[in-house]
Amino acid sequence: MNVLHVIPSLHPAQGGLRTALAGFCAALATAGIHSTIAAVDDGDDRANDGDFGAIVHRFAPSRPKLTRNSAALAAWLAAHMDEFDAVITHSLWLTPTRLALEAAHKAGVRAFAHPHGMLDPDALKHHAWRKLVRWNTGEARSLKHARLLFSTDEELNRARTRAAVKALPASVVPNAVDAAFFGVKREAAGKPPRILCLNRLHPRKGVRELIGALLLLHKGGVDFHATLAGADEDTAYSASVRQLAGPLAQKVKFAGLRDRGWVLDQLAKADLIVHPSTGYENFGMVAAEAMAAGVAVVASRRALLTPQLERAKAAFGVEPNAEALAIAIEKLLGDAAARSALAEAGRRYAREHFTVHAVGKQLAAVLSRH
Repeated sequence: MNVLHVIPSLHPAQGGLRTALAGFCAALATAGIHSTIAAVDDGDDRANDGDFGAIVHRFAPSRPKLTRNSAALAAWLAAHMDEFDAVITHSLWLTPTRLALEAAHKAGVRAFAHPHGMLDPDALKHHAWRKLVRWNTGEARSLKHARLLFSTDEELNRARTRAAVKALPASVVPNAVDAAFFGVKREAAGKPPRILCLNRLHPRKGVRELIGALLLLHKGGVDFHATLAGADEDTAYSASVRQLAGPLAQKVKFAGLRDRGWVLDQLAKADLIVHPSTGYENFGMVAAEAMAAGVAVVASRRALLTPQLERAKAAFGVEPNAEALAIAIEKLLGDAAARSALAEAGRRYAREHFTVHAVGKQLAAVLSRH
């Protein structure tokens, strides 16, 4: 079976969207399914295309660039869609998704749309008017040609509060974690204990709330060193976060956007990873990858993966505010046995649910059945 993935961009700043796509490709490969990727390229770095284990086609953008339109992509889809057994679109509200679903419909090819959280009521509030216009001028019509794919039951349930979505067929398949994260060899606990956050600097990612928690811990005499790594996506927000962290200059390091090798190295050293998102997320790849690496996780309940992790005692779920985050971090930093037990439960859960083989079986079944 040959599957085409269509995504608006492969730029590393795409973060979880790009990582989820790589996981899908790897998972499909374990089931003997070949992947091809089509993306709109406006000068993005191509150095890491090999990470996908797939043929990658990039197409020049055209107007309107705001919606990632590409006449070259449209022409290629029309000429080659019948070479594939299925197409999976990644993202929503941007033109590549619409182009792919319409081309699949015309060619009689099975289509699947993975919105990656973009149908969540919380996400729909952002640029709400623009999304309403897009929905009524083609998005809804295009999605009628597809089966929706969601990462968690919670994401599916939240998306279906929208009546138009409730009527569409859907399946739930978790994101796959790259095998490299399962191979991390943990180092001995450090002094001071090391906290890691891998969220980009954006209001929805809760980094400001995490800094507030670290300030509370600092005032309370808790010793720690924290590393925050992620793209400076919102300039004004990034500046405010750095200013807030001023008193923590000796305890907090802002590392910027880093590559996977650096992340794996940091996960080997970290005593605790904190995922403090304030906006709802369809999955929470950072938490899943940390669990696979054997790191204890404090995760915001805005990551829709967190409720099931709490039920399995595989992560410490919290509300994303400074006080709750501080309480959770202090509890785990002060109890090595509890931290170790949480890390082991998390790694076990990840091995059972998030390996490429486990996800590949589920994804192949969905593609074959529908």
